[in-house]
Amino acid sequence: MANVVVDYLSHLGPVSTPSKEIAIDDSFPDEQLLAIFQQAPPWYANIVNFKVCGVLPPGLSYQQRKKFFTDAKYYLWEDYFLYKLCGYGIYGRCLHEEEVHSVLHHYHASTYGGHFGRDKTSTKVLQANRLLLAHTL
Repeated sequence: MANVVVDYLSHLGPVSTPSKEIAIDDSFPDEQLLAIFQQAPPWYANIVNFKVCGVLPPGLSYQQRKKFFTDAKYYLWEDYFLYKLCGYGIYGRCLHEEEVHSVLHHYHASTYGGHFGRDKTSTKVLQANRLLLAHTL
């Protein structure tokens, strides 16, 4: 059986080269200084790794491990979100530091928000982040 691709390529003629060569342009008109920032992992990364994979943070002493297990039992991992069991059996969603500003802006400066002060705004945010299946363990 003949190889069709090789047969086709062998029948092609020589590649025509352009008669005029293009000069190499050493200038970079869109030259920019780009920086790569390595972000620190979120504060809840160790808890997520433990809840999803069962991996403990490295280098924990006995007391730190004991405290980690005590703290981790109050957290729940559900479909890419981490929730913490708060008072009265209600779960609140854990936020990354970058999300906090947009959530506060949403509940403070939106059309149905308002300038109610620190306590009223934080109460509004906490009430909105509660899960519907709030139950006591």
